[in-house]
Amino acid sequence: MSNKPEYLLTLGLPELFLNRYNLDLSDEIERNIQYVEKDFAEKLGNLLEKEFDYHILTSTEIEKRMKNLVAQSSGVPLINLDDVYFQNLECDRLSVTRLIENLVNFNEKFLGARKGEPPLESQIEKLSRKYSNKEVGLVDVGTFEGETLLDPKEGIIPNLIRYHIKPRKIFLSIVNKSALKKLNQNGIEVIVNENIHDFSGGDWLESRDLLGFDGRKINCEKVGLNGRYHAFVRYIENSKTLKEGASITQNVNEVLELCKNYNRKIMSLLQDNGIDVREGMLKGTSIYLIEFRDKKTN
Repeated sequence: MSNKPEYLLTLGLPELFLNRYNLDLSDEIERNIQYVEKDFAEKLGNLLEKEFDYHILTSTEIEKRMKNLVAQSSGVPLINLDDVYFQNLECDRLSVTRLIENLVNFNEKFLGARKGEPPLESQIEKLSRKYSNKEVGLVDVGTFEGETLLDPKEGIIPNLIRYHIKPRKIFLSIVNKSALKKLNQNGIEVIVNENIHDFSGGDWLESRDLLGFDGRKINCEKVGLNGRYHAFVRYIENSKTLKEGASITQNVNEVLELCKNYNRKIMSLLQDNGIDVREGMLKGTSIYLIEFRDKKTN
């Protein structure tokens, strides 16, 4: 067993574009994006492997972990919190994310619905009509510190409890040791595979964060942005954010250049497929835009 800090990179760019952004990707473009993402992950590993115990987890492996976990649900009704993975899971869904409106202070964030979804309060009210005073299990790809789930004022679990829904279990493909302890202390049984992660001194990053296709989601309506776009501020922009947001302090210039090069490759693939992806400025802050498409209806 390695004595270096654990560093996990999870993959899933095609799923992000297809399931969150509702983009139409040809089979060829989807395969190309998957190939470029995998190539990026391997090259990043070459830069990080001296400092970290570096691992890659593919979307297929994430889905497989969850499939094995929900087999243990014992009939408890499930609510899926993730909009990228687990699309074939037959259960209710809660579209929720952290949003920002203040482009100067990113610490001012709040829970809200993802773009194109009903307001968060409306979603929870609908769930409460079905699950009031009933126990439920939550499903999510993973949790690092548990803040989004457990924060007394803004957390998902306290919000559900206020509407008399009783989360008792959570099914996670990835869980950090510290978050596992917090969830258990709050009476939540964590259903997880045998690989409980310890990211002390290391980190867990999703490739989309390093490659700049996700970030701090902007509440477009509140800041006067065109509703045609998903808008966000990237987590990783420079050496400072690379250190603070990705725990990377070695080979910094090489990692930043790698991220920029592979961002450009994927941007080109999307744009060649007729998808509007662009950069811009708002109130002195660099923002990134991906066109918004309504979910397909049958």
